Amino acid sequence: GALVLAGLYLVAVRLLASRGVVWPVGRTVAFVCGGMGSFYFATASGLAAYDTTLLSVHMVQHMTVATAVPTFFVLGAPVTLALRAVPRRRDGSRGTREWLLLIVHSWPLRILGHPIVAGILFVVGMIAFYYSSLFEQSLRGHTMHLLMTAHFMLTGYLFANVVCGIDPGPRRPIYPLRVMLIMVVFGFHALFAVALMGATELLAGDWFTALDRPWGPSPADDQYIGASLGWLLGEYPLVILAVAVVWAWVRDDHREAKRLDRQA
Repeated sequence: GALVLAGLYLVAVRLLASRGVVWPVGRTVAFVCGGMGSFYFATASGLAAYDTTLLSVHMVQHMTVATAVPTFFVLGAPVTLALRAVPRRRDGSRGTREWLLLIVHSWPLRILGHPIVAGILFVVGMIAFYYSSLFEQSLRGHTMHLLMTAHFMLTGYLFANVVCGIDPGPRRPIYPLRVMLIMVVFGFHALFAVALMGATELLAGDWFTALDRPWGPSPADDQYIGASLGWLLGEYPLVILAVAVVWAWVRDDHREAKRLDRQA
């Protein structure tokens, strides 16, 4: 899946180049190397081999899929690239480009892409998942595990798109509110990690104790390590999001200043 998406992205960039349109290299690197590289690392490496055996490995996988992959995905602006690469239909019918525009401007995405809704889905969805039976079901069944991965990627994408999105879609808040949203959401995320570090009850305890591993840390120690990693790995996507927001804010102010100068 990662290779197919990366390949389609590069084909679209090639199509633009054949028309003389230059696509920013930084966006290509963000999507192909950062987004799809992280996605492959999370789902097809040793993380995927041990994600149902060690909670600490699972937390690394979860943080990568929920925060790193969506952030790089959004910074790659794949929707904008697709809209530029796919030709517009002139006969009034709907093709790939028209359907894509219809989807990104649809009312379900306007609701899900609202800043408050996206933030709540990102935080509450994570807490509800780990403190219910859904987590253990994802360890016992591959289908539930795939649904878990899709859920974390979707909620992460909605949140990252609100904060630093480039693609067309739901209206984004002003930049000070975006910065505030980042701090609030990741504050709750850090609070969840700290609470898990101090918890005495094991998440999916029946599953992890039944494995009876003769190697590695005990389930309790592994949970503490996993919570610590979840807290730590939540920081670098925060830095990436913050830098992206500040950079977009500066560029927007620069464009506004040039517009006002032209009017004057």
